[in-house]
Amino acid sequence: VGHRVTFLSHVIKPRKDNLTLYVKKIKIGSDVFIGAGCRFGPGTEVESGTFIPTLTDVYPNQKVK
Repeated sequence: VGHRVTFLSHVIKPRKDNLTLYVKKIKIGSDVFIGAGCRFGPGTEVESGTFIPTLTDVYPNQKVK
C-alpha cells in the first residue's frame, strides 16, 4: 500500500431534503499492489494479484480485476 492511500468505508449522499449515510466493507485480495494516492469508496472489491496505479479512484461498489 503506497503513501497517502485512503479507504472510505462510508459516504454521505444527499437525497432530496435529507442525507443518507451509506456504509459498506472494502475487500482487498492478497498480493495486491496499491499505488500512492489511491482512494477507495465503500463496497469496492479488488481481486488478488491486481496492480492499481498511482492516483486511481475506485468508486463505490466498483470491482477491480
